[in-house]
Amino acid sequence: MTERRAMHAKDAYDEWHRCHDTGNGPWYSMVSAFIDARGLVQGKRVLEAGCGSGDYARELGARGARSVIGEDFSPVAIAQANDRPNADNVSFAVGDIQQIAHQTASFDLVISCETIEHVPNPRLAIAELARVLTPGGWLVLTSPNYLSIFGLHRAYRQLAGRGWDEGGQPIANWTMLPRSVKWVNDARLRIEALDGVLFVVPVRGRPGGLQLNPSPRVHRWVRFFAQHVMIAARKPSV
Repeated sequence: MTERRAMHAKDAYDEWHRCHDTGNGPWYSMVSAFIDARGLVQGKRVLEAGCGSGDYARELGARGARSVIGEDFSPVAIAQANDRPNADNVSFAVGDIQQIAHQTASFDLVISCETIEHVPNPRLAIAELARVLTPGGWLVLTSPNYLSIFGLHRAYRQLAGRGWDEGGQPIANWTMLPRSVKWVNDARLRIEALDGVLFVVPVRGRPGGLQLNPSPRVHRWVRFFAQHVMIAARKPSV
């Protein structure tokens, strides 16, 4: 970003964080289930990029991480995070996911939930997330998947001139699973798992639409078309 665009985006996200709570979302449960099943947090150095007000970073610290650093582009979000009680192993700082201010191979686990779609260059952001991973370290990434009913609805609204702003977000890129997979592969990470959460059908007169709950057996096949997807990838050891 140019300096002017960066300042505009920062101001816009400061205002957004003043009006929104970033502590909730079904993607956090999906990420937690994955990292808990593999014991990826205990004793590890963890970075959460795009931490918002820091609720999930604090949760990771309470699960036994050696250290957790939560970073967000918005100073308002980081001020909110620092205003709440934090354990000794959890800290917060303003940071740009497209230019992470940490040395290469600084973290064993990097988590970024619903962030790459809100930056000018998602591919660069993923490359930076991969850079700061230690060899053998894990990246767990979630983002909206516009290869879904959700995406078709957004396309329809835009073609109809009704607009779409993804909850007032200043930047809302068209992320979708195939593109995100390519960006992760381009960063030379090895994808180990894919998952998805939330299946919603827009229904007139029903705010939030109709949420479908496929059985585990069906979920296995339709997860690639979920409204939000998770990519878990590992940096090669050599």
